[in-house]
Amino acid sequence: MLKKLYIVMHLESSDNYNQFSKKSEFIQLSDEFFKGYSNQIKHLKKDKNTKRGKIEFEPNNLVDIFYFELSHFTIGVININSEDKIYTINKDNYSEYSTHSLVSELFYDHLVYNSELDCTVIKEEDKEAKEISIILFSRLKKGEVRPYKIENEKINLGIYKDVDCFKYDIFYIGYVNHLSKNIFFIKEEPLYPIYKKWRWLTYNHLGGRTSTIEDIIEGKLSNDNERLIPNKFIEKYKNKNFEVSKELIEKYEKELQEKVEELRQNRTRTINLGGYWSRFLGNGWSINSTFIENCFIDEKEFTEIDIIKRVKRNLIYYHWWDRLTFDELCSSIANGYFLRSTSELIGAEPLIDYFKGRFISKKEFIDYLLSNFNVEKSTLERMSSPPGVYEYSNFFAGGLTNSIRIFENECRFYFNERIIGAFYNEDLLFREVKKVFGDRYEVISQGNPEWLRPQRFDIYLPEINFAIEYQGEQHFMPVDFGGKGKKIAEIQFEENQRRDKLKKEKSDANNCFLFYVYPSYYMEAVISELRKLIKQKVKNSDLINEQEVIEIEPHL
Repeated sequence: MLKKLYIVMHLESSDNYNQFSKKSEFIQLSDEFFKGYSNQIKHLKKDKNTKRGKIEFEPNNLVDIFYFELSHFTIGVININSEDKIYTINKDNYSEYSTHSLVSELFYDHLVYNSELDCTVIKEEDKEAKEISIILFSRLKKGEVRPYKIENEKINLGIYKDVDCFKYDIFYIGYVNHLSKNIFFIKEEPLYPIYKKWRWLTYNHLGGRTSTIEDIIEGKLSNDNERLIPNKFIEKYKNKNFEVSKELIEKYEKELQEKVEELRQNRTRTINLGGYWSRFLGNGWSINSTFIENCFIDEKEFTEIDIIKRVKRNLIYYHWWDRLTFDELCSSIANGYFLRSTSELIGAEPLIDYFKGRFISKKEFIDYLLSNFNVEKSTLERMSSPPGVYEYSNFFAGGLTNSIRIFENECRFYFNERIIGAFYNEDLLFREVKKVFGDRYEVISQGNPEWLRPQRFDIYLPEINFAIEYQGEQHFMPVDFGGKGKKIAEIQFEENQRRDKLKKEKSDANNCFLFYVYPSYYMEAVISELRKLIKQKVKNSDLINEQEVIEIEPHL
């Protein structure tokens, strides 16, 4: 986003904000920027080390400007009519970039795929890429970072043998000397060999010791008398011999099961199963062989739907749900996955009884826990690129937590306890609206018709131009989220009001019926009211859009 902002602003011939502020692309990027960095900017404004000054925004009109250093960019922000605006944006010289940033900048933004070499290369006319490549390769040669010199036969670049190449992280980086030309290339290490190496390290209990092995191979560390790592592992790693025997898998699994049984037997009654499994999953023995053998997914072989199914299956293995009894899973969810406040309000035993009464089997319970698990396309792409594959705790923890929180809210709703979190409350509402009206109308979460952009509706029915907004308490009173203070809460409240007003004005202008739902709502009352309003909207397409507020008693 910052790079796009930089490009858009520097396509303009002037630094005068008034000249580029009306560009639609800039406005959209600017809105995204302030939405994503609002809290960070407020914090930096208070920081005495933040650079600041004054600029002449208009003739004889001096305004304060703050310079924020974010990533590799310095952004100048001014405040006009109580609203922050981007005034300038500049980026660091490439010599200031970290090696990792240089590689990422080149590989993902500048290089193009060359089918003859089966790698990415610089386009002849890309001067910026050439500048970055010279800085990067100079660092690799000087050994300023931790690269590894690669012999020609260790990298396959088709017919070309004259290669000056280094291995850095998951990349082979260097030059092909061909026909008096130095062709700069970066070749990404294929995903399956990375998986095989991780699998071999895991089964041999060498996870996390890759750096030590590589230092020994390079002679940076002494391995006298196999003091650090047995030489048999060093040789296999050096020769990329990452094959795993059936016997090794069985040995690993046997040791794992023995550890599990030992922990089960030693577990006292005062330690709940949720805490037990959480502690077990957090140590080096946590990954079971079923997950290891199934976690590699070649995205070229499956559709996106099939990949998500396999991710769900692997989440079950990753969290050991396949090895727990139904009773143990119920206890683990109530004590280890639900928020402590839920267990304290309702009690673990009533929750467990509720689970068992609602679901007839462990499989049915697991299917429901994962029924609201969603994966962003960008996450699937990251998973399908090195060093993805097995990083389930990084890629899917948030999606799993969201899915469980939705079910947790249903439990709280059932036990007459207040629903937690605006997002989950909103999601519960969306699913109920989709269940009731989805057979007749398209029901979209985070709908953004063209006339509303860049804003969104919480729930939108485009066929009848009907929108539903969940208004958390921060929309009608200042709320101090995160303990940032009363003043910040008031500023955020004013900004919420401004956006709400703008959204209402846009809805009125485009004949969209906007329906508001407030905290502690009764679902039955909301659905009943929606039935009437949607029927009326369909019947009368010229329905005047009046603000509908549903008055409800607190749900105690």
